[in-house]
Amino acid sequence: MTSKAFNNFITAIIFILIIVIAIIAFVLARISLPTVIDLFKHDICSVEFNLLLASDRLKFLPYFVVSVAAFIALLTYLREKAKLRNEIEEKRSKIFLELAKEGLEGAYNMLKDQNNNRITWVRASRDILHALNLAKEIKTSQYLEAYRLFEEKIRHKLYLALTMLDEKTGARQPLPPQFFYGVADWKGAKNLDEVAKETSAQIKVGSVSIDQNIEESQSTPLSENSVVAIYDFLEYPKDYDDPLKKVKVWDEGWEYSSGVSQGAKRFVSHKTSYHAFSGKLYPINKDNKSKGS
Repeated sequence: MTSKAFNNFITAIIFILIIVIAIIAFVLARISLPTVIDLFKHDICSVEFNLLLASDRLKFLPYFVVSVAAFIALLTYLREKAKLRNEIEEKRSKIFLELAKEGLEGAYNMLKDQNNNRITWVRASRDILHALNLAKEIKTSQYLEAYRLFEEKIRHKLYLALTMLDEKTGARQPLPPQFFYGVADWKGAKNLDEVAKETSAQIKVGSVSIDQNIEESQSTPLSENSVVAIYDFLEYPKDYDDPLKKVKVWDEGWEYSSGVSQGAKRFVSHKTSYHAFSGKLYPINKDNKSKGS
């Protein structure tokens, strides 16, 4: 039996004990407490008081007190256990957060110079995969949110590192396929067949000598697995909860805008009123249908 299963077993037993003790305490209270209440209605040492004091019902009062004490003790134990478990979980989540951040940051640092070194890409992809596995162990909500924020930051920085800026349009373009063959002049006009031949392993013939090592054949193309792992990370996960979906778009007219948001409100008003396509502008009606103008 694992420690987690054992702890769950003990907790279940304690819950059962709490229920049993609560039932016992309730029954004992029904028996003894009415007599205790009646005692306060009479003078001490009076006949009625002495008769109630000698009642068999009061014999159950010590058992009631003990059962209540046991009930409180078990509840206190569960509360302290839950508190300790939360503290341990928080410390554990913090450790995994730091390790996951270290892995992602390390992967970015290895790729930020836009190199196409096979060994570097393999190491970076492994760091990312390890980081993603470590992140699964983060259970505390605030640390999980902090990790998601950091992951998005690294994803964006990697996107910038693994794309090219078009100086004319300002848009970012994907790296060409030649890049992934590991050649230095990957921006050249060579087709993929030529690049594949250039980077293929070469057979070299030579004599074997104790004085020098045999030159090993180098494989320059990037590992397919490392490329897939890194680019899979660049994609947002399917279960990604986009916080922007919770933002309510302004519905008031731009006429009522003022201050720093004037331009932004005019843009939003225009963008939600018209749909531009193929050089033409189409007004958007309330049914979200477009009509030509």
